[in-house]
Amino acid sequence: FEPETDAEASVGNEGYYQLRASTTGALVDDTLAGRLSLSRTYRDGDVDDITDGRKLDGTSRYAVRGQLLWDPTQNFTLRLIGEHEEERADEGVGALFNAGPNGGAKFYNAISAAGATVVYDPDYLKTTIDGIQHMVVRQSGTSAEANWQLGGYKLTAITAWRSWAFLPTNDADGTNTDALANAGQEVHDQQFSQELRLASPADGPLSYVVGLYYFYQQQNNILYTHYGPDAKAIVALGDGPATFANGYYQTPQYLRTESGAAFGQLTWRPTESWEFAAGLRDTQEGKAMQVTRTNNDISSAFAKTFAPYDSGILTLNDNDVSALLSASFQFAPDVLSYLSLSRGAKAGGINPSVPNGVLGTNSLFVSPEIADDAELGIKSSWLQHRLTANANLFWTQVKDYQATLLEPVANTNTFVQVLTNIGKVRTRGIESEISAIPVDELTLRLSASYDNAIYLSYDNAPCSAEALAPTNSAQGVILCNVSGKPLVGAPTWIVDPGISWSHPAFRGLLGTAQADYSWRSKQYGSADDSQLAQIASYGVLNVRLGLGGDLHGDKSWGVDIWSNNILDKRYVTGGLTVSGSLYDYYLYPGLPRTYGLTLHVKL
Repeated sequence: FEPETDAEASVGNEGYYQLRASTTGALVDDTLAGRLSLSRTYRDGDVDDITDGRKLDGTSRYAVRGQLLWDPTQNFTLRLIGEHEEERADEGVGALFNAGPNGGAKFYNAISAAGATVVYDPDYLKTTIDGIQHMVVRQSGTSAEANWQLGGYKLTAITAWRSWAFLPTNDADGTNTDALANAGQEVHDQQFSQELRLASPADGPLSYVVGLYYFYQQQNNILYTHYGPDAKAIVALGDGPATFANGYYQTPQYLRTESGAAFGQLTWRPTESWEFAAGLRDTQEGKAMQVTRTNNDISSAFAKTFAPYDSGILTLNDNDVSALLSASFQFAPDVLSYLSLSRGAKAGGINPSVPNGVLGTNSLFVSPEIADDAELGIKSSWLQHRLTANANLFWTQVKDYQATLLEPVANTNTFVQVLTNIGKVRTRGIESEISAIPVDELTLRLSASYDNAIYLSYDNAPCSAEALAPTNSAQGVILCNVSGKPLVGAPTWIVDPGISWSHPAFRGLLGTAQADYSWRSKQYGSADDSQLAQIASYGVLNVRLGLGGDLHGDKSWGVDIWSNNILDKRYVTGGLTVSGSLYDYYLYPGLPRTYGLTLHVKL
């Protein structure tokens, strides 16, 4: 209800600019308040397409968010939120990370034979594509949260709706040939949720929260592939027919999820130092999926490979129970220890893809994955809050872990790659964070974690490029066992130090400086745990210098100069693609050095 306006403008290299503003205040005194927030962001690309000189991996987006708070009585409030965001970008450009074993001979020979060229750039910032690379993302959401105070009890109702649309256009062959003119998946998602919960008074030894939750989601998607006139540059490389030129097929997908849950948590405080909690949630979820496939029958080979298909409506129903037990003990006012044991579930599903004729529709179903978790930790503050130290030991084991699996097709030399349950995964380790204020103007921060994350059982995994060999086949299908090996995308060590300093400058102005470093140890970048797709350890340093002061009253201004990745480190943000018939790996590069200036005011 207090009037306030914040505005911020930033400019930087690579054509970057960002404008953000928010204003809030009373619309009707003491009864109705509102807030409006706007943002606009633009950045040119940083990946050079040497085919035609384009800069790819840029983005342009805007967002608007409005809120209303109605507070008519002491016992009731209603908060309404509406928002919309739209992004247009040519992100998602892949760059060659590793051409595969034997110096990439198969990859380079095949590409050359097809009349294509490819560039390998150690900085990951060059590519060779000659088609459109673009995506549009639109999302909107609304929600209403109502709270009633009922004699010490609090009743909360939250109603929400969201839509999300993803419209991609991809030069999917990654070369300067017109082999795959366009391939991708268009997504149209709608979802609705309703939550109702009751919280008891929390000032006694016993308190509780109980509630009901409902969720509905529907997607209407299209998976599509459009081969160009040079289709042989891709198809023939996999020893397939070279007659797909200008072929097109699409797979419309319909998915529906409906779930309901009842939950409750009881908290007991027998003394001022001890607290115990127990929670239970039962979720009933049903899913439905239908997938069809159509093609333009331009050749018998194409029609045989991508024959028309209709799955009919396939359904899956699950009932999952989640639970929590926790205990905490307050050694001192600023020292708390805790222990928690929990079990949770990720819902199962149905792959929205066309099954192989031999495997049938059973290969499309995915069971829920069940996670058991234990944590032991401490939170503490010392020296009159000048030193904060938190640490915890964690252990999680996941049964029926959902991941990519190769399903062999009997009596053939092929396999189908699907999302399914692979066995077990375990992650365990320690994480900690420390913050210190040795003098009033200086703050030191350090967070670090050690995580031993491995596949306990994954004996039917995708094979790495270097492991592809007939001796690893079953029923004529190439399979590999990565049980006991590290989990993809899980660095063993993460270390993030930081420092902040502030000091009066002149004429009442305040100067600030901040530096944050983020370091990751080496990790596997693809699900096959290939040495060729191993991402080396790397660190990214961000720095910021600022100067600001008061205008009058509670109004203020500030200006910052900053640089992210100031050391211009080359690193990988996304997972590497699993090796295909060319034994090569592609990556998605992280941003190079960016720098700029930000001006912000509070009125």
